[in-house]
Amino acid sequence: LVGLFAVQNVREVNRWADGASVRWFFNHDYYQSLLFLRELDTEAEIRLYSSRHSFDSSISRFLLPEASGADGSREFGGDGVIPSSGEIPGDAVIVLLDEYLPLAGVLEGEFPGAVKLGEMVENQTVVFAVYLVVQQH
Repeated sequence: LVGLFAVQNVREVNRWADGASVRWFFNHDYYQSLLFLRELDTEAEIRLYSSRHSFDSSISRFLLPEASGADGSREFGGDGVIPSSGEIPGDAVIVLLDEYLPLAGVLEGEFPGAVKLGEMVENQTVVFAVYLVVQQH
């Protein structure tokens, strides 16, 4: 009985998390990018490039409580550019949203070994892109 109750509650939480009320309150693109990061289960530092959302927002703290990261966007204290290879001390997951999506070409040029982990496309438009940069040790 307890197991059935637990399974039902997990289903309801998942249904709620992707429901209209959550989408209304949270920005859908940002929310989906954080869910993607949560599924990665990586210990790499996250660098978020978004003109509307900070990495240290309450939403990211809720969905990614153990993750460490920083903002790369000008709006939240970064310089708005992809760092050179010597500026990232370890492995990093780089998330591009909003007006920072065109930086994907710069990222791939600066880090030829960068791996695109995923992206979300809606209405034939890329909404976010996530890259993994692995430093050679």
